[in-house]
Amino acid sequence: CENIDIDSESYSIDTIIPHIKYAHDIGIDDYIGFGLDTDGVGDIYPRDINLKSSIHDEIINMLSACGYGHEFLKKLCGNNFLNFILQYGL
Repeated sequence: CENIDIDSESYSIDTIIPHIKYAHDIGIDDYIGFGLDTDGVGDIYPRDINLKSSIHDEIINMLSACGYGHEFLKKLCGNNFLNFILQYGL
């Protein structure tokens, strides 16, 4: 992978939420979820993420405030990953 030059000043939670909304809107709720790779991103966190808490918690709070339901949020937070592991025996 090439390094991507991201302007951290323009990168915000508003950059992330539309991607999740798009996946939800096109019906791929069973195939998306949080990765575990947020610990190696250096200083490229969205500017409005409070790093005193989990980046995932911040995103879940925002999605919940936008009206996304508990079942969808559970899938995003780990149920999809667990179902993948159970299905493919990895």
